[in-house]
Amino acid sequence: MTRTRDEGGAISGAHNDGRSITGTLTDQTANVAVGRPEAVRLWVVGVGPGDPELVTVKAARLIGEADLVCYPRPRRTTDESSTADAVTQRLCAADSSAGDAATPRLHARDIAAPFRREGQREFAFALPMSADPRIAEPAYAAAAARIDAELAAGGRVVVLAEGDPLFFGSAGRLIEVLGARWPVAFVPGIASPNAAAARLGRALAQRDDVYKVLSATLPEDRLSAELAAADAAAILKIGRHFDRVRAVCDRLGLTGRAHFIANATRADEMILPLAAVAAGAKPYFSLILIPRAASGSLAADADGGPAAAAVETSTATATAMAMATAE
Repeated sequence: MTRTRDEGGAISGAHNDGRSITGTLTDQTANVAVGRPEAVRLWVVGVGPGDPELVTVKAARLIGEADLVCYPRPRRTTDESSTADAVTQRLCAADSSAGDAATPRLHARDIAAPFRREGQREFAFALPMSADPRIAEPAYAAAAARIDAELAAGGRVVVLAEGDPLFFGSAGRLIEVLGARWPVAFVPGIASPNAAAARLGRALAQRDDVYKVLSATLPEDRLSAELAAADAAAILKIGRHFDRVRAVCDRLGLTGRAHFIANATRADEMILPLAAVAAGAKPYFSLILIPRAASGSLAADADGGPAAAAVETSTATATAMAMATAE
């Protein structure tokens, strides 16, 4: 198939068998690359959940070819004594790759490290953990300006996204800003629920099952209703919402088949039955997986033992591990 696009976003072209195609892109997708990918210089690349061996061949190649590699540096913005302007200034001031002791690890950078080349430039952009547009928008605008300058100079830019860039992607707003001017293309990555299911060795859904991906930040009544109408579910963004989500699972009778997974596929991975997890805030990169009720163990653990052995870690071991709180 060949396709062309005019300045208004209209697409025309032909399939290989000669059938014509026409259409119009919406404003939201007007700069998503639909033509020759070799002409694209802004790529958003999913690097998966944590294990570098799960990065796709295409993602690894693009990371190595980039002139500038960008990745998020999450910053907490919950200091109630700070004004929005003060927080914004702190977020926009630092754009080095090193981060600081107050920030979480730069996971995307760590995952991509094996595919980087010597002398490659990098840019850690501030990722405000706030829904307040007075804080978020200036930070995204500052990051977009830095990347825009690289693209205007003819550089090739890769923006790293943990997991999959279009699945709860952390840099979505940044790409919206840049996409208004530059063609952008995406490389999918393995999302955390899929990685967690593989490590657990349990099917997420089969046949006519209804599988839902939910956020732990949902109101309790909405979360309960969604879970009650699902055959299987993954609950993301657990963090400080763990106790509330656990209570919902208890009330619905789901705790017995639910599992808690933190840092899936990473060196500090933890997999436990939900019933064995102590109360309290949990890591940002954690989720609760509720497989389909009739599913048995479908795979062996990656190290050769049964997958079930991975979930028998003692509660004492689990609570001894450091757990960073997050939204």
